[in-house]
Amino acid sequence: METSVVNHISNKHSWRHAKHFKKCAHHKLSRREKKEKPWLKPGTAALVALEDIVFNIKLLRDLKLVTEFHHTGNLEVYHSIMLKYCPKRQHFNHEGMVARTQLAALDNNHNCSRKQAVVKKGSNVGSLRYNLVFPKMRKTWVVKPIKEAKQFDYITTLMENILRYKKSKKPKKSQKAKKSAKHAKNIATKEKPDKETAIKAHISRF
Repeated sequence: METSVVNHISNKHSWRHAKHFKKCAHHKLSRREKKEKPWLKPGTAALVALEDIVFNIKLLRDLKLVTEFHHTGNLEVYHSIMLKYCPKRQHFNHEGMVARTQLAALDNNHNCSRKQAVVKKGSNVGSLRYNLVFPKMRKTWVVKPIKEAKQFDYITTLMENILRYKKSKKPKKSQKAKKSAKHAKNIATKEKPDKETAIKAHISRF
């Protein structure tokens, strides 16, 4: 596909020698459209110079890697949401993990396609909003788009469905309360103490 630009720019929009792409993706050009565009003629110095660039083996090798590239930003956002519903420092049973994971997925899917927020007050009303940040990796100030506020209207529908399901279920006989789940070994088994008290206790040891 990368090399097909040479055919397109010389007014050739279908070919047979390619393995995967045998024609341009655009609509069929009319005679008027073909006349209006400044095509490069085959054999001219300009087209030969373009071919030298496009058919460069190193460039084609790099483009092959670029076409398979997928940014992990959206996945990292989902993992961040997962930590809010399933904190690593807290123990949950299997049913709780399934439910919390489903809630995290609903939250993410409902808000992953938010548009960029716009200024609502002042002289720049209607312009897109940006935030100025300083990433550690890039070591330079960059602007990042600010998205619209998250919406949670799906929760109302979810609660209505839960209540409807609960009403349709027949009441069960009372059962003995299940024993509370044991905390995992890596989870704190005591309540978090006051910070000042912990500092005094630490100092008193010396």
